[in-house]
Amino acid sequence: MKDLENIHSGHRLRLTRTVDKCGLENLSDIQALEFVLFYIFPRGDVNPLSHRLLDKYKTLANVLEASVDDLKQVKGMGEMSAMKLHSILYIFDIYMAQKATQSLTVASIGDIYDLVEALLRFKSEERLVIIGLSKRSEFLGYEVIAKGSYDNIILDQRDISNFCNKTKSKAVVMAHNHPQGKAIPSQTDTDTNRELFRKFEFGGVELLDNLIIGTDGIFSMKDNKLKRSFSFDDRQLIFSFNQ
Repeated sequence: MKDLENIHSGHRLRLTRTVDKCGLENLSDIQALEFVLFYIFPRGDVNPLSHRLLDKYKTLANVLEASVDDLKQVKGMGEMSAMKLHSILYIFDIYMAQKATQSLTVASIGDIYDLVEALLRFKSEERLVIIGLSKRSEFLGYEVIAKGSYDNIILDQRDISNFCNKTKSKAVVMAHNHPQGKAIPSQTDTDTNRELFRKFEFGGVELLDNLIIGTDGIFSMKDNKLKRSFSFDDRQLIFSFNQ
């Protein structure tokens, strides 16, 4: 048993050194997932579990996006380990959001599109975000004020007021995503947009726009058209700007 543990420890050390030298992006999905699982399972051989997870979900991205309940169905994944694995996405969220806002200056609406794209484009669940700006269009902060199904989101005036008071925002941009769907406003989106304008008008804060981020681009409820479109070719992601 001790010899087996030494073998596993040696493998972990070698893989960790490889990651440090080459980066995760140059490893196979199996190796990358093994490395991630090291943080969840401090000891033992996680290679078989990595194979079981990838057999079911096909890619590392799909593994990380899987729900806790779904992950628990895989042999070797308990509730605690499933929650830990799923929560790794939250670390990425914080990193991407902080990088996107670290040196943000709002010189044009395109800067706002860059921000909402970073915050919402690749999320697997629907999120509603509020972005605060000063009178001089300075970025003051953002907050995710709701998650889950947008159809079931209840807009609370207190959440909006608390954010605006906290950040001293004089203008805001609202944005939500359509995971796996196009940036086409539903009837709920249209009704909610009217409600939002009433709420902000009542609170003395200007609603600059309400944006929808879909797989095809960014839709402006204010202008009633797609403002930025996303498309793929065989080699790279292409952005077309229609602002």
